[in-house]
Amino acid sequence: MKYLPFISLFLSAHALFAVTPHAYVTNQMGNSVNVIDTSNDTVQTIYGFTNPRVVQLTPDGALAFVGSDDNTVRIIDTATHTVLPTVISVVHPVALAMPVHPEFLYVLSSDNTVSVIRLSDYTLARLISGFDNPQDLQISPDQSRIYVTNSGNGTVSVISTETHMIVHTITGFKSPVGLTFTIDGKFAYVTDKNNNALYVVSVSKNMITDVILGFNFPSYSAITPDKTYLFVSNSGNNTVNIVRVQDNFVLSEPISIPQPNSIAVTEDGAFLYVGSALGTVFKISLSDHSIKAAITGFDNPSNISVTSNNAPANKVNGCQVAVNPTNIYNQVTWSSGPGTPVGYKIYEDISLTHLVASVSADTRMYKDTHLEKGQSYSYYVLAEYDNGFSSTIGSVTVSPNRLCP
Repeated sequence: MKYLPFISLFLSAHALFAVTPHAYVTNQMGNSVNVIDTSNDTVQTIYGFTNPRVVQLTPDGALAFVGSDDNTVRIIDTATHTVLPTVISVVHPVALAMPVHPEFLYVLSSDNTVSVIRLSDYTLARLISGFDNPQDLQISPDQSRIYVTNSGNGTVSVISTETHMIVHTITGFKSPVGLTFTIDGKFAYVTDKNNNALYVVSVSKNMITDVILGFNFPSYSAITPDKTYLFVSNSGNNTVNIVRVQDNFVLSEPISIPQPNSIAVTEDGAFLYVGSALGTVFKISLSDHSIKAAITGFDNPSNISVTSNNAPANKVNGCQVAVNPTNIYNQVTWSSGPGTPVGYKIYEDISLTHLVASVSADTRMYKDTHLEKGQSYSYYVLAEYDNGFSSTIGSVTVSPNRLCP
């Protein structure tokens, strides 16, 4: 199998530094990809997408592929959080998958096709048809098969990664949605939304071997790295069920999450991230199943992908300068934005609606002289790029007692 030079180079560069887990979240209605630093749950936002729906990281975490409703897949360089100029044209992507040794990107589209994208030049290698309202696709751990859930006809299609042809169809479902493999590749778990069930599929036999009941509109699932537990989001009753994989037993105490949908487990098995349709991503400790953080500022977080990488550590600093009792101003400075920004914008609100200044790319300081004495002010800095994308640098709140040295 052919290896990609650019991916190998990124992997070598990443190996030189300590890595930190990050969760990449498609903020579908917010037209952005939000990157959560899982060590402290701070968020960097990359703007400029059009209803991004799904995100898939390369195995080394160097690149993030983002499928959007504008019939494109764009690529984020995760070392800088800048969007590369490459545009992959596909029809309305609903799911993405990539093998361990990435030669191809597999794109599931709402037009009942799977596009096989050659990563050496980002061209279409093959178009696979024959699906029916497909919802999800996943690659088996042994890399030999791709499984596609067909909600339209109650089946799961099995594609050979060698021939890129459908080689088997698994029947017996009603409306399958999400699919997750056990780490050893022996079983696949398929959520069936309209049947309120979780189906267990034997990968070697390509047949249903067990049906687990007791769910309520189950959507997506995620498994711990040690394959001990499977977590299933239920949009019908605002819970995440916990399934003990050893015997497929559903624990009696689910985790309460409002309108859960997207779901992912960190690579170290320490945390579960769950996207809520209410605009929040919840961080859950897997040691005691308690909610450790509720991260706000999202608008339909539709997909989550977690990896360990070297995301940029941008900083914004601020302090108050008192020239004399009547001449007071706030001074805001920031580190250079990743990549090559064409300028910066400074806002006074987290929703980025109150613009107070636009400065050139070689300027990294803003002086705010329009102050009321005794008030605190917040500043949010955004780096802009010539391809139409932008990325948050960070924010700072300046209080009257935060004086510049």
